[in-house]
Amino acid sequence: MEREAKKRKRLRVQPRSVSPPPPPMTQNFIQYMQLVEERQRVTLEQQNKFFQELMQQNRVERPENPGVTLADFQNTKPISFAYAPEPMDAEDWLMDTERKLNTVGCNDQEKFSKLSRYAVEEVNTEDKKKKRFLRGLSPQFKVQLRMMRATEFQELVDAAITLEDDFKQLQEEKRKKAKFEPKRFVSNKPNTSLSFKPRYSNNNNNNNSNYYGSRKNQHSCKSNNLRSCGFTGHRPKTLTHAKQKQVIMINKCAFDADLFILPMKDIDVILGMNWLEANGALIDCVNKMVSLKSPDGSRMIYQGDKHTQIEVELQLNSMKEVKLEEIPVVNEFQDVFPAELPGMPPDREIEFTIDLIPGTTPIAKAPYKMGPKELKELKEQLDDLEQKGFIQESVSPWGSPVIFVDKRDGGRRMCGDYRNLNNVTIKNKYPLPRIQDLFDQVRGAGVFSKIDLRSGYHQIKIKKEDVPKTAFVSRYGHHEYLVVPFGLTNAPAIFMNLMNKIFMPYLDKFVIVFIDDILIYSKNKAEHEHLRLVLQTLREHQLYAKFSKCEFWLDQVEFLGHVISKDGIAVNPSKVAAVLEWEAPKTVKEIRGFLGMAGYYRRFIEGFSKIA
Repeated sequence: MEREAKKRKRLRVQPRSVSPPPPPMTQNFIQYMQLVEERQRVTLEQQNKFFQELMQQNRVERPENPGVTLADFQNTKPISFAYAPEPMDAEDWLMDTERKLNTVGCNDQEKFSKLSRYAVEEVNTEDKKKKRFLRGLSPQFKVQLRMMRATEFQELVDAAITLEDDFKQLQEEKRKKAKFEPKRFVSNKPNTSLSFKPRYSNNNNNNNSNYYGSRKNQHSCKSNNLRSCGFTGHRPKTLTHAKQKQVIMINKCAFDADLFILPMKDIDVILGMNWLEANGALIDCVNKMVSLKSPDGSRMIYQGDKHTQIEVELQLNSMKEVKLEEIPVVNEFQDVFPAELPGMPPDREIEFTIDLIPGTTPIAKAPYKMGPKELKELKEQLDDLEQKGFIQESVSPWGSPVIFVDKRDGGRRMCGDYRNLNNVTIKNKYPLPRIQDLFDQVRGAGVFSKIDLRSGYHQIKIKKEDVPKTAFVSRYGHHEYLVVPFGLTNAPAIFMNLMNKIFMPYLDKFVIVFIDDILIYSKNKAEHEHLRLVLQTLREHQLYAKFSKCEFWLDQVEFLGHVISKDGIAVNPSKVAAVLEWEAPKTVKEIRGFLGMAGYYRRFIEGFSKIA
């Protein structure tokens, strides 16, 4: 019996462990999945319907070009889009779709029609259609199309197609013409010669010529060793005629030189390294000075041409004397340069907010003591701000005292002393651009215009809930700002954000924006029609500039402490002189000011470490 029991025990089948069944799907989850599938199906049907309509339109309007087939587009494997919680996902999908359309060869109108299906509210009128279509075109087309002032969208599209065809034809003609023109080559090797251009005098008693200036060697040199003539860098076959022991006059001092006639233009005389060595030349590249040892043993100094700070200031001052009506393009936008701001700014995309650290209570301080002249100035500025509607009487528990800040033009601006408010304000992290990064964009430009907005901060409203926080107190009462005042910590960042949004289509192309300063740059005057686009943008957004601080159509301009020209970017000499001539600071504030300016301009001052 015991043996049979053990046998039955061995033969007994052990039950297998079975995992618990998955929980049943909830009804809400099933409905969600059905909704997603339905949206995907509807989106795909819309795409198919659109491309069928597009193909039908292509067959009717342009029978010679069958256009893009649906199969061509589907071969690029486009990504379907139904719904996404993040707006960036939709933007990425739009960009990917545009790349697919470029792949299959859609023109601008077809791409515009395709993408407008997903932003109907942006193109629901003819004006919106035209505006959106223009934003997507190249800058060289925008200017001419805006001047055409098309009344209908289709008229604008036809004009754009014609303009693009003309542009392609012009480029093709230039390309064909370039094949038959002789090419000019410029050596990449450094120019080691000093060239002088003679300036002749009509005085018969003086049979010499003064020499001035220096020019870059413009001909090609392919050999660095030329022993036949003693010159370095020229081919023997170009030196056909020699003039031995010629006398040249530099600053009324006679020098001997062996000259060779070269088949060149623009440059009259080149004095090479051999001549410089024989006359003991010492070259100061920074100051553009050359010291030469004359035949009698004395040393003479030759000063090359250069733009001085006085010349720059004279040019800028002469520009300011020009009337607005006399400046091309600018005279069409006189409303952008009013004598005063017309009133309260319009509602903009960005409002100024003052977000406080949690737990902050209102801060109020007594007004500062002022003298009779300051009180008179305070009264005048308060009346002016009230007339414009920028301030109003306040009953706010906040209150900051009033101070005066000196302006560049010698006047004084009333500001609230918002240091206590700034200490409890959450700082806006919107980045301000670095000046050096901005200047990388202007290389190669030759024509410049600069626009300075009039009281830029006053052209942005403050959010209604934050108006009481701007309250300030004075002898003449308790007031608060309805527009952004000067002195708030987040004002530069928010204004920079607004300007970037407004000029986003033109940034890094022909516009540089730094807070309320705008620089427009172009390679030549023909391309400087960019100025029209900038002024039109200011007009559309009701932003106003101060004409007395603007400069137009210049070959060099001062911007953010630098002088910009076609030759490159140079520091403003007055800034360097200010550091070199700075008196010994005596207070903490003066020390901070000196260290800030010196730290930035130290790279422009030779031997700065020794001076410091």
